[in-house]
Amino acid sequence: YGTTYGQHGHGGRIDSNLITNSFSYNMYAYYTDVSSISHNRILARQYDGYNYFYGIYTYYCNVDSVVGNYIDAYRDYIANTHNPIRLNYCNYGTYTNNPKKVCIVANNELRSKGLNGYVYGLYVGYGNFKVYHNSVYVDCPYNYSYCIYAYTDSGYLIDIRNNNVFLFGTGANAYPIYANSSSKTLVQFSHNNIYRPSGNIAYVGAALANLKAFQAYDVDASSVYPEFLDFSKDMSQFKLADGVNVLYKKNETNGLFQLTFNYNYGIADNPAGNYAEAAEKYGTLYFSLSMPRPT
Repeated sequence: YGTTYGQHGHGGRIDSNLITNSFSYNMYAYYTDVSSISHNRILARQYDGYNYFYGIYTYYCNVDSVVGNYIDAYRDYIANTHNPIRLNYCNYGTYTNNPKKVCIVANNELRSKGLNGYVYGLYVGYGNFKVYHNSVYVDCPYNYSYCIYAYTDSGYLIDIRNNNVFLFGTGANAYPIYANSSSKTLVQFSHNNIYRPSGNIAYVGAALANLKAFQAYDVDASSVYPEFLDFSKDMSQFKLADGVNVLYKKNETNGLFQLTFNYNYGIADNPAGNYAEAAEKYGTLYFSLSMPRPT
């Protein structure tokens, strides 16, 4: 925790913590240098609903990466603003004395339910961001509810790709993805899956009514209802060897089987933890093979 742009705190890393039942702020950094905020599990409080919820909140901070966090704020009784992840003025030159480094925001899973709107699942504003491979679920029937909210500024770029976002709600001013600008020098999109049962599907400088309109900015965008599995109920599991787990689902449709190898990469390839150098490496590689079932 620092005091001004000339007096930053040095927080190092905030990794692999379990945080539960905080009043409003679970993790808050102000004028602080943090190399990583990653692999944390944050669960919203169980009682006292009429207050705000912030999962991870940074303000005027230098942050290299926010990766692999799980934040569950899906509660029926938190009435005010939800912010599972809010990164404001991140690596922003004016306030952080930072030469516009990129903050990697990747592989986070966020769940939120709002009772009166003002739900920002993943908020990134004023800075260079790569927003990759995040899953964001927001359930709110009111206005001002967003899965990914990106606020750009001149000289900075927010790159949003390969995210899976789901907004359940009918508010006229609510969007699965919101970006204040349509300029490709400020915000870019690629291969995002956006699903909303009804209502505008995105806002990119202006409201976009459907997938076709959004594909003017993200040509490979899709709108597929994601199937959420409970592995303990929907998948068979066994261990092939130490460190090699197998998940199995029988194909009830035809005689094909599919074998998929998932290889998580980025951190293991870079054990020193310099996530900025691995900016393009985060995610999971999927190797799949389909063929007739052996007889």
